[in-house]
Amino acid sequence: MPDQKNLVVGLDLGSSAFRCLAATIERGTLRYVGAASMPARGWQRGRVTDPQAVAETIAEVIRAVEEANDITVENIVLGVGGPTVRGVNSRGQCELWPPREVAQYDVNRAVERACGLQFREDHMILQVFPQFFTVDHDNEYRDPRGIPGSLLEANVHVIVASKSEHETLVGLCNQAHLHVEDTVFEPVAAALAAVLPADRFHGVALADIGIHSTELVIYWKEMLVHSASIPIGAEHFTRDVSKGLQVGPPDAEQLKVEYGCALMGLTADNSRIELPSVNGRERREAGRRRLNFMLEARGRDLMRLIAAELTQCQMAENLGTGLLLAGGGALLPGLCDLAEQALNCPCRLALPIGICDLPDRLNEASWSTAAGLTMYCARLRVQERQRQEREGLLVKLFG
Repeated sequence: MPDQKNLVVGLDLGSSAFRCLAATIERGTLRYVGAASMPARGWQRGRVTDPQAVAETIAEVIRAVEEANDITVENIVLGVGGPTVRGVNSRGQCELWPPREVAQYDVNRAVERACGLQFREDHMILQVFPQFFTVDHDNEYRDPRGIPGSLLEANVHVIVASKSEHETLVGLCNQAHLHVEDTVFEPVAAALAAVLPADRFHGVALADIGIHSTELVIYWKEMLVHSASIPIGAEHFTRDVSKGLQVGPPDAEQLKVEYGCALMGLTADNSRIELPSVNGRERREAGRRRLNFMLEARGRDLMRLIAAELTQCQMAENLGTGLLLAGGGALLPGLCDLAEQALNCPCRLALPIGICDLPDRLNEASWSTAAGLTMYCARLRVQERQRQEREGLLVKLFG
């Protein structure tokens, strides 16, 4: 039975499925304990429409992990995403008078002032990522402490989310008898699980393709420089197939999964698929290239919007590592090849790394967010223990 004190759990409330992954901290490593997935209920277009159904599904997926692995889940880290989440770069200044070496207190003040942005009433700061600091407008420092000067400037990236929706999700987890230790922007979690520090330094983008939207984060020199939510997701690919082949959405989804490819050129000219009967009509046939023509068109539309975000933050030519695709929508065959053509950079699936004994069935892009949330939870636990150890040492010295 895993040690409850070392148990860490991430909960990914995706639009298609709720995924929970549990691990344990063992001698500085993270070891897999168990995982479960349940079809999502109570969601529509990334927002809660039936709170009771969402709370029940959260309880079900947690219970599935608990019963299968003889554990009790009390604390989680929760993923947050959707169209209301956005990112913005900001600056804050702190005068050092009289001029002196920068201290931790000065760093905190500069970051706080950088976060003093004006938001709409319903919005809140979800996460803050320091990028770099300058002292007297000279040089860029990742850590400015100890540098002498008279003016400290902090440059940060701020993730903003809907306060009401955030409180709703946390409240529904509480309703399922869970304590939410922290909330994390979903593609940030996926990047934590799938992107190495060297990848961040050389420039990398991660696109988390969900049902209704694609959420994007971009790193350069280990800094989060840009984040965005793009209003195209896996549902749009399915909708195009449904309309183009005149079949219902469930049948369109099945055709996409079984025969779909995001690059029409990878499909043989004479390949045919059988279309399901609709409203009593006889079964029909269609060219497979016709199906993939629609998928490629939508894929190029998505890549065009990703390219626009890259251009906006001046990263179009700086993706040394390339683009990583996460989420269930990333599993469409040919999508990585299409991205390489459209963006002129390497592309691969964002597969979770860093958790020992992770089963092969979880080694796919749809589980990278849940894995990253679990890793984030482990980071919080380690930081808390280090803080307690420091406080314990102070008590021994001065108590």
